[in-house]
Amino acid sequence: MAAKSARERRMIAWGWNSITELEFNSGFRSYYHDDIIGEEGKWKELAPELLAKIFEKVGLEQRILDVPFVCKSWHKVLRSDPECWKSLNFQQLSHLRRRGRPKFAVRFSRTYLFDGFFSFSGVLKLLARVGGAAVEEIVFSKNDDITIDALAFAAEKCPGVKTLALPLLEGKHGRMGYDKRLPSVIGKWKDLESFSMVEKGNAFVKILQELGANCEKFAELSIQGAINHWEASAITDFLPKIKRLHFCDSYLLREPLVKLLDGCKELQVLDLKSVICFKADEEIQSKASRIKTFDVKRTRYLTEEESNDPWDDYDDIGLTVSSDDDGGCMQDMTDIL
Repeated sequence: MAAKSARERRMIAWGWNSITELEFNSGFRSYYHDDIIGEEGKWKELAPELLAKIFEKVGLEQRILDVPFVCKSWHKVLRSDPECWKSLNFQQLSHLRRRGRPKFAVRFSRTYLFDGFFSFSGVLKLLARVGGAAVEEIVFSKNDDITIDALAFAAEKCPGVKTLALPLLEGKHGRMGYDKRLPSVIGKWKDLESFSMVEKGNAFVKILQELGANCEKFAELSIQGAINHWEASAITDFLPKIKRLHFCDSYLLREPLVKLLDGCKELQVLDLKSVICFKADEEIQSKASRIKTFDVKRTRYLTEEESNDPWDDYDDIGLTVSSDDDGGCMQDMTDIL
């Protein structure tokens, strides 16, 4: 049998089954050569359980690109212990552009001698296979172009996720926010406790319905974009026991705000930072007095003119909403390979 090249050994180590795409099979395998991994030295004296606990605290980029190459024992722990992959926080990957590509993509391709098609969806599939049921957190950066198929794959492989933060719902490889599968995919995470959306999309209400029906421990919702009366009603109807609500760069009128205060009886945190909203009068202040944390830092209050005709023109107050009221926008990802 012909000796494998360094490039082939690195691909096999990550379980790649395609040179042209980041499609992965069984995750890490045991093919690593001494010219790639250095001598173990004193590192072998550390118990694997201790190493796994340490690696949990290491940033995701370092776990992927640096830690596996320190020594064989470190690589073995990463390959064999799913506990190392409890947190898949894509915000820890370097998204700074280098020659039109995210720096992480450049480093990934160079480290593993990979010259095929790179995608964050492929990375998600890889890590979902490696972490499996041990994964508790999946947090995407705003501009990560994740397909609905990759998200569904992660839901199947990582059923124990407790924290999920989605990227923009519009991307180069699909309009995830308009895919009818999105609510049901999110509903597969039965243990979900915290959910964040950068933009609501037109499936927002159905997502709330899935969360209320399938996620008994759900307690925290973070969203951006305008919140109207019907969406506030959906929050109170489907998530009446919610504990924490975070609105960022949002638009909130008095009626939806009152609806939330009246309907969410167990609310402990109402975060209205950087929100354009109706100025709290005595009634609202009275209703909010029972909430432990009522944060209105950097909130801009509507003028009388804006509050009288609030839905006429969002652009006048710095918000843009598409014609189908999805609160979203098209994200140009054309320079990602």
